[in-house]
Amino acid sequence: LLLCLVVVYFVATSARSHGNSAVRRDRAWKAKKAECEDKQCGHLIIEESYNCVNQCTSSFCYDEIYANDPLEDGELDYDREREFITCLRKEQMNARS
Repeated sequence: LLLCLVVVYFVATSARSHGNSAVRRDRAWKAKKAECEDKQCGHLIIEESYNCVNQCTSSFCYDEIYANDPLEDGELDYDREREFITCLRKEQMNARS
């Protein structure tokens, strides 16, 4: 019984610490995105700022996901948005290594 409790504790602790690192990575790129929205792209209306904000947040990920087919003003592409966020997370993980 004691062994089971120890195993459960370690599994729960490792899952929680993994989640915390993911939250920190997301917090980093979200802070960069907010800065881009306010400063570099703040002069644009929201519907026209998506490409500017994405490129400012990560030029590498923008080039990978959107460069060949930029978003049209007001366009929402949830599939590419997921790909972009995945790229941002990988970029953050590589930066910490």
